[in-house]
Amino acid sequence: MVPWCHAAAGLLIAGFSGGASLDMGSQYLLMSVAAVLIGISVTGAA
Repeated sequence: MVPWCHAAAGLLIAGFSGGASLDMGSQYLLMSVAAVLIGISVTGAA
């Protein structure tokens, strides 16, 4: 199910921006990594 969600998000971003390129999601990388690290530190899961 998760790959389908990633595919849908990619299509929505490509449609919103008017085209697709290899680095179009790089601006979201730092925020997503930070959210994961904060979630791990808050819950104590490892």
